[in-house]
Amino acid sequence: MIFRLVLLLLVSFLGALAYCARMEREPHRLARIALQKTAIIALWVIGPFVVMLLIERMWIDP
Repeated sequence: MIFRLVLLLLVSFLGALAYCARMEREPHRLARIALQKTAIIALWVIGPFVVMLLIERMWIDP
């Protein structure tokens, strides 16, 4: 499961970098914007996963 999350973050970063490369021309800004987009994707993916895990641990399988 952890491997899938890390792989998702890596692919998200590379995708965001490729997307931003078409718009921006400065390399240091490309990396920063790609990291910001990757962080947003990570919050959207890891957040619900953690919430589901907490609900499962607290109520379903105490």
